[in-house]
Amino acid sequence: MLRLIQPNKSIWSGVTGTFKERSKIWFYEGKIEAIIKILDEICFFDECYFVSKNYDWLICNNHHDILMATGEDMPHKLKAIENVAKNKG
Repeated sequence: MLRLIQPNKSIWSGVTGTFKERSKIWFYEGKIEAIIKILDEICFFDECYFVSKNYDWLICNNHHDILMATGEDMPHKLKAIENVAKNKG
């Protein structure tokens, strides 16, 4: 995630508590490094969303640990990181 999102940009993050209870999403605002540190300390969420404050892109990490991206050039950035990981493995 840290390679996808600029560290100095403030973003929104939303997390869901459980897969079956979609009605609750907790939203936070901050920089990606701080958000990741907080998320590393908690384990109650099933899905996590990261959203540009300009709504340029959205990234989702779902309950199957699948990372998805949409908008602007985020899908291309994600694909490039995937290709680098495949070439190392």
